[in-house]
Amino acid sequence: MLVPAFFVSVFVERRFLRVLWAGEDARRVRRFSWRAHFASYPVLIAVWLVFVLGSPRRRWIVAAPSARRAQSFLASARGSG
Repeated sequence: MLVPAFFVSVFVERRFLRVLWAGEDARRVRRFSWRAHFASYPVLIAVWLVFVLGSPRRRWIVAAPSARRAQSFLASARGSG
């Protein structure tokens, strides 16, 4: 979702800044918008990676179907014994 959000936010911000900075050159506003997003989105990606990789539930994110099957198998084996 970060990739589409990147392009949408560049476009929306550029349109907003053209109105807000009406006296500025359009090329300068466009460059500013791209550079600002290229500077901020790596930080957002890093934060996302920290949450995903540092989460105690990470194993459920990566291998949810097989982990759930194993868990239900173990629960049924314990209950029948």
